[in-house]
Amino acid sequence: MPPANAVRGASGTPAPTGHEDYAPVAFVFAGGTKARRASGMRRLEEAARRYLAGDSYPGQEPGITAVDYCQAVPVVVTELERIPADPDGAVGKVWRGLGRDEDEWQTLGEALDNRDGERL
Repeated sequence: MPPANAVRGASGTPAPTGHEDYAPVAFVFAGGTKARRASGMRRLEEAARRYLAGDSYPGQEPGITAVDYCQAVPVVVTELERIPADPDGAVGKVWRGLGRDEDEWQTLGEALDNRDGERL
C-alpha cells in the first residue's frame, strides 16, 4: 500500500480516485472451523455481489468486454488466525478482495488495488 503522502494531491488533500464515497470495508472472520470461515466469506461475497462487482460494458473491439470498478465498494476479508501466523502480520498476504476473479491471499494493498480502474 502506498504511503499516505503518495495518495495526496499537491494541496495536501487526498488525490481523487473516482470512488471517494466508498470507504474500504474489511471483514475479519474468527473462530469455528476453517471450512466454516470459508463458507462465511463465500456467503458474504454472494450476498453482496451487486455492490462488489464492477459494471461490464462492451469494449471497442468485437468480443471484448471490460469491467469498470469505479462504483464498486472495495471489500476485503481475512481470517483472524492468518494475521499472527504470517511473518509480516496484517501487512502480509492475509487479505482477499471480494468481487474479483482471483481467489488468492494478497497484501492489503494488492487486495484493494485497481478498484477504480478497468479490467478487460
